[in-house]
Amino acid sequence: MKKLNTQNIASDTLDDFNLLSSNEIDKIKIRANELLSLGLDQSAKTFFEKIVSLDPLDINSKYSYARLIDDGTHKQMAKSRDLLMEIIEQCPDIFNAHDVNL
Repeated sequence: MKKLNTQNIASDTLDDFNLLSSNEIDKIKIRANELLSLGLDQSAKTFFEKIVSLDPLDINSKYSYARLIDDGTHKQMAKSRDLLMEIIEQCPDIFNAHDVNL
């Protein structure tokens, strides 16, 4: 298995993030999910933070970022909750999309 060099992985990739096209942002989203699946949560959190700031309508990235920032402290839990509430406000039908037995 190929060893991944995690030193400065986020800073090297995100230096020119504001200049990216939507296709390139999609590639960054894929990379963020890869980092998350590899267990590199801190690097993934940096990617998702940038993605959420550039594409606030991306519900999947917003959810992943909300999950990653919740470290148990009151401040981060509140920030995470606010992001999750934004998702519900953006897509109120999210609960109607599936049969949920409450």
